[in-house]
Amino acid sequence: MLFDYADDQDHRVSGAGRKGWLSAFRDATLFKTAHAYGLRRREDRMLDLVDFSPNAHAPIFGGFGVCSPAGARR
Repeated sequence: MLFDYADDQDHRVSGAGRKGWLSAFRDATLFKTAHAYGLRRREDRMLDLVDFSPNAHAPIFGGFGVCSPAGARR
């Protein structure tokens, strides 16, 4: 339900021709990423592209099968 609401906000803002659709899209993506990988707020905030790597057991996900956030290592 939260993810549907976040997606709806993205579509609502972009459909109205207002600024802010990119921020709404970013927030929706961040909610889904945090939930999928079980990230904490600090880990989510410090997330970077280099924190993702392939998973040998799930090649279907390509280069984003494993998430090892830098926030967890500090």
